[in-house]
Amino acid sequence: MGRHTLILFLLRKPQSYTAGTMVPQKTISNLASLGKLCRVFSTAGYIDYSVLSSIDRAAISNTSTTPVLDIGSHRIPSVTKVLSDTKSEDDKLVLEKWKQKMILKLGLSGFEEYQKGLFRRGSALHSNIENHLLGRSYESTSEILGYMHSVEPQLQNFHDVVACETKLNHDVLRYTGVIDCVAHHRKTGLYIIDWKTSERKKTTLSQVYDNPIQVAAYIGMWNNQNPDNKVSQGMLVMIYPDGAACDIIKVSEQVVGMYWQQWKNRLKLYWQNNLGINDSD
Repeated sequence: MGRHTLILFLLRKPQSYTAGTMVPQKTISNLASLGKLCRVFSTAGYIDYSVLSSIDRAAISNTSTTPVLDIGSHRIPSVTKVLSDTKSEDDKLVLEKWKQKMILKLGLSGFEEYQKGLFRRGSALHSNIENHLLGRSYESTSEILGYMHSVEPQLQNFHDVVACETKLNHDVLRYTGVIDCVAHHRKTGLYIIDWKTSERKKTTLSQVYDNPIQVAAYIGMWNNQNPDNKVSQGMLVMIYPDGAACDIIKVSEQVVGMYWQQWKNRLKLYWQNNLGINDSD
């Protein structure tokens, strides 16, 4: 396209440029000042980083800089924050009904203690799994003993661990998260692994709600930061408090792309809500 670049961008309030305008190359670096602009480069990372729809796709060539999602002064959200804030109304209703049921059963203070206990047990379990995989000593308290009995026999099948409890950012799509584990499993390749606890047995992707979307988001984030050691598949390890053998739910390369698209849709919705941008703007 020579000295000009075709750019497609989104502004909260209309300015002097419109979608499809031919913009001089030297103007590209100044686009961020035109308002709250969603710009995403379409070549970096996992599958396709043209974000989500034509309204926020940036087709930029002949430039040495990589445009990113412009979030202004907003904090970069975690994957779990995005998924929590963009649940469907039906899912929010189900969660609220469960919460009210638990409050009725335990009382408000009892429910708060229950939530604190979930976080405490989750942190201790993740720490023990990390220590096990890295060959370090550890002790299991009575609170997580059942969980460890559930998962320990399976841990021997993980090998060549690349990372544990690693915080990363996605430089282009501007989100963050902590990846539980990156390791090989039974010589079937490298996986992004997420340890999940559950009181009920779960063996299929349809039973684990947004968890596969979370895994896809982590894969995209990992590949953005590790282009020479990319991952194309994920794994959810469902761990049970009664010591029953854990279940492995694989997020295969064949379905990761579908969940990745769902993640991009949720991420877009998050920023539309927080930046006050709509498709109709």
